[in-house]
Amino acid sequence: MPTQPAPTDPRPRDASLGRTLWLAAEFVALFAVGPLLHYAGVLRPPLLLVIWVIGLAALALLWHDPTFDRRSLWRLGGTGGRVGAMLGRWAVATLGVAGLTAVFLPDRFLWLPMNRPGLWLLVMALYPIVSVLMQGVVYRSFLFHRYRDLFPTPTTMIPAASAAFAFGHVIFHNWLAVALTAVGGVLFALTYHRTRSGLFASMEHVLYGNMLFTVGPGVYLVMALSDR
Repeated sequence: MPTQPAPTDPRPRDASLGRTLWLAAEFVALFAVGPLLHYAGVLRPPLLLVIWVIGLAALALLWHDPTFDRRSLWRLGGTGGRVGAMLGRWAVATLGVAGLTAVFLPDRFLWLPMNRPGLWLLVMALYPIVSVLMQGVVYRSFLFHRYRDLFPTPTTMIPAASAAFAFGHVIFHNWLAVALTAVGGVLFALTYHRTRSGLFASMEHVLYGNMLFTVGPGVYLVMALSDR
């Protein structure tokens, strides 16, 4: 007579469910509620301060997590073969954005380098350090590691990371910024997924960000940031 399998201990499942619910609530609070409060004017801390406070907190959590590979923050080994493809995508995107901007937003085409060259150079130099550095930590290194159980497959993680990145830009009150960062979010998340290199994904982020500031659409972000 076959024996009946022993009942499984419900405690691990309960603990797993509890952790999943906690992570889901944390994800929504950080990547949805926070930007919405800023968008609605309920909270208006300086944006760069917010980026750095959250980024440093995320970095501290990762640094003290024994399951996190710290080398993924800066390693470039194995990414050499992807440089050509990354630059090719960027070149095509640059031509496309330049053409669309010249046709549909002609007053913004090359506005920043032509009208505010000093500010443009400042943005080119500081944007990678002041903005992209911590965004890379939060939206890629931290998000991919912290919420890997919530989004366990690339088909769930990449859309989640892209949506979080795009929705974070509602604070600019400009839906073009949200649309552009949704596309960028997919590209950067895919790059991080394929390379597991935060630095390489951030390099791609810098290329696209500085391109947008130069060609035209990014000027809306500069203006919005200066207003806040």
